[in-house]
Amino acid sequence: MQTPFHTVGLVGKYDNPEMHDSVCALAEFLQTRGHAVLLASQTAERLNLQDCPTRSLHDLAVESDVVVVMGGDGTMLSIARELAPHGVPLIGINQGRLGFLTDITVEDMYDAIAEILSGQYVAEERILLNGQVRRDDEKVFEATAFNDVVLGKGGSGRLIDIEISINSEFVYSQRADGLVVTSPTGTTAYALSAGGPIVHPTLEAVALVPICPHTPPCRRARSWSAAIHASNCT
Repeated sequence: MQTPFHTVGLVGKYDNPEMHDSVCALAEFLQTRGHAVLLASQTAERLNLQDCPTRSLHDLAVESDVVVVMGGDGTMLSIARELAPHGVPLIGINQGRLGFLTDITVEDMYDAIAEILSGQYVAEERILLNGQVRRDDEKVFEATAFNDVVLGKGGSGRLIDIEISINSEFVYSQRADGLVVTSPTGTTAYALSAGGPIVHPTLEAVALVPICPHTPPCRRARSWSAAIHASNCT
């Protein structure tokens, strides 16, 4: 039995016409159970909701014991990246096309949410990836990824030459259309379409999956994986 949650943050996908009623219904259900409900300000503005206190995503993460994300996997990925630095747990309710991360259906959300908020749940931690672009040892871009970081050839019609090193130790080089560096969570996304392995989402590992590789050894063994120390989890 885990510690129950009291304050619940709600985030809903903006462009789903059915989201208004679902968010309102869940907020009312939670308030009836005695939970304090905070609504993401962008969700309230886009869906014209006025019955709950609103907070920015930053404040929502700070003040909430748990955040419920209503939408598809894309919505969950976006919110997870934003809230990851705060370490707030997330619950996904599927109201989109895919449901790998948001696996609770709208029809089952009341029973499922009631059980979770009462402490009947098993928490999973997922690693995130930090991607950087450097030129002449200068960092020009940096971002956090939940699924994957992709090195691609862009609009070029030619293959690109890729050299892979781990902890400054050379691993291999190849010519390909690109490379997908994926977290375990992302192995069921783009990396899977590129022929990569499916990795259990709680493993502390990454997979390196070439995109249309030209090098013969990489055609025979299309994916590579390496254990890493997971210091950035959500």
